[in-house]
Amino acid sequence: MFKTHGSALSTRSYTDSAKVSRCRRYARIDSRVNPTNPDPESPGRAAEIGRDRDLLGLAWWVRERDILTPMRVRRRHRFLAVVFAILILSAGAATMPWAFHIGGRWTPVLTWWGSGRLVTKSGMEYPMFVMLYPSAHFSRLWLDGRHPTGGVQGHACLCTSPGVSQYLKLSGTIYDGWRTTESSVMTLRLLERTIVDVGQQRAGYFDLLGRWQGSELVLEERANWSRPFRSGLRIDHGAVTLRWNPYWSCKSACAGVANHPANRTD
Repeated sequence: MFKTHGSALSTRSYTDSAKVSRCRRYARIDSRVNPTNPDPESPGRAAEIGRDRDLLGLAWWVRERDILTPMRVRRRHRFLAVVFAILILSAGAATMPWAFHIGGRWTPVLTWWGSGRLVTKSGMEYPMFVMLYPSAHFSRLWLDGRHPTGGVQGHACLCTSPGVSQYLKLSGTIYDGWRTTESSVMTLRLLERTIVDVGQQRAGYFDLLGRWQGSELVLEERANWSRPFRSGLRIDHGAVTLRWNPYWSCKSACAGVANHPANRTD
């Protein structure tokens, strides 16, 4: 018996297979009714041959459709993905054009990577790596006469000792940045990441404020808004200049860093 192969047949495919089974059953019944009719030119034999041809054609049509349909579905999904990406980029270009020109660079993927050395009030230094991209959530309050024009979010990594890193969640607001980030002001909150969201009462954080100066983002802690991390480390009046650095991995970057113990409080 002819079998239709496929790991996942649609309901319509099962219906077609039932039609094939019925056609074959009718053909067997006709052969039993006319067992001594070998003449292909006779009406009964001609009808049987015609049914067999229809059966074979239907079977091949079912197989061809089962093979080609997934291909058409995949092409349709790729097309929809491309359309969705174009719509997202168009919306970003209309509402946040600065996201395509972060730090004086052409950033078509709307993402900026940077690194620098965070220096605290006591003189301790911590290598720092950030990745930031646009966010729809940001402060609506003005800052020193500057109006907010967008939000940022992302991730950061602070190397606290050789092979030890502090992962941070980044969020903030950009002020007076429209076509580019040049001369715009940015505020950032770097919050200790937690596996389970237990609120910010236990998670450490520190805030930075600064300005884009060409390709550099110069940040400092404007006020003593910080809370110690669970490890005991506290960033007190930190300052950092971030420069473009897209080729970093937190684990590899912190592997060879000579630094102070992470449990020391500045």
